[in-house]
Amino acid sequence: MRKHIENRHIVDTLFVLTLFAVFAICSMLLIAFGANIYQKTINNYEEHFNISTSVAYINEKIRQNDDSGAIELSSFGSSDAFRITSYYNDVKYYTYIYMDDGYLKELYAKSESKLSPKAGKKLLPINSFDISVIDNGLFTYTITDMYDSTMTVNITSKCDDLKE
Repeated sequence: MRKHIENRHIVDTLFVLTLFAVFAICSMLLIAFGANIYQKTINNYEEHFNISTSVAYINEKIRQNDDSGAIELSSFGSSDAFRITSYYNDVKYYTYIYMDDGYLKELYAKSESKLSPKAGKKLLPINSFDISVIDNGLFTYTITDMYDSTMTVNITSKCDDLKE
């Protein structure tokens, strides 16, 4: 009778250890799958953050400075740029939004200043920034971010629409 109790005790112990091992393996697999999904979500968020933030920034700058003739396409250094004209105490200032060294940059300076594109403030990393004028006051620009996501935006200066 004692052997029967010992065998039963060993079987009970093996059952508990096996159940614990299965639980541990399932927990590890769940953590591994969760970490993989989390990493993909973060990467996807970063991809969309860079391009959508770049577009939102440019659109907001254009909307903030939507005075008649204040926004134009210009070249700055070796790239195209939005040049936004503003006045402070009767002094003319330019804000350039352009690409240089793999970054979307902004430079705010007096109109007669001779600054290089290196002087601009780095905003976000991008691969390309192309601007063109479709019509008077209507611009299109295309941004490609560091993940090769591309977005093309058409934007108009509303003040130019009101002139006619």
